[in-house]
Amino acid sequence: MQVSIILPTYNETRNIAKLIEAIGSCVPAPWDYEIIVVDDNSPDGTYTAVQQAYADDPHVRAILRTADKGLALSIRTGIDHAKGQQILVMDTDFTHSPDEIPRMLHV
Repeated sequence: MQVSIILPTYNETRNIAKLIEAIGSCVPAPWDYEIIVVDDNSPDGTYTAVQQAYADDPHVRAILRTADKGLALSIRTGIDHAKGQQILVMDTDFTHSPDEIPRMLHV
């Protein structure tokens, strides 16, 4: 089974790599996963940072949104692009702890 983890972002360059790494280490076997970073054209370059750091990682995709910005629409965009049977949405400031992923997938 696959889980799609959606990360709506705006100015999260400082947190995004740490969060992606933490998520990758917390997804339990036998789950496969994809991380979909949906960025609302952050002026701090969040989208570009993800593109460069994870260009060769098949688990991470970045989507750049330049119109109709907002959290709900970013989440919707992530859902529309998700391939997983389960979908999780997480804040990128670690408000939602990656350590909770195994419990969420068990439910």
